[in-house]
Amino acid sequence: TLNHILYKVGIGTRCGEGKRHPDDGPDQFCSFPWAEMVVEDLCSKKRSCEVPVTKLVFGEYSCVEETRYLEVSYSCTKPLPPPPPP
Repeated sequence: TLNHILYKVGIGTRCGEGKRHPDDGPDQFCSFPWAEMVVEDLCSKKRSCEVPVTKLVFGEYSCVEETRYLEVSYSCTKPLPPPPPP
């Protein structure tokens, strides 16, 4: 079950560090509305998965791109038991 997803592309912070650097420009972010669908496609019904944060996976944007950031919270659930025989 996908609990939380946040995907942003922009400038202002270095990916993975979460803090500003003096040489970074102003914060400008563009979100990706289909990030949930991408993560579901890559991770659904799997014990583990990797989601590459790349243009190949998430596509191009109409905004300035400098950093890409993906935050996902995903919970594994037990499959439902099969229905009883008729």
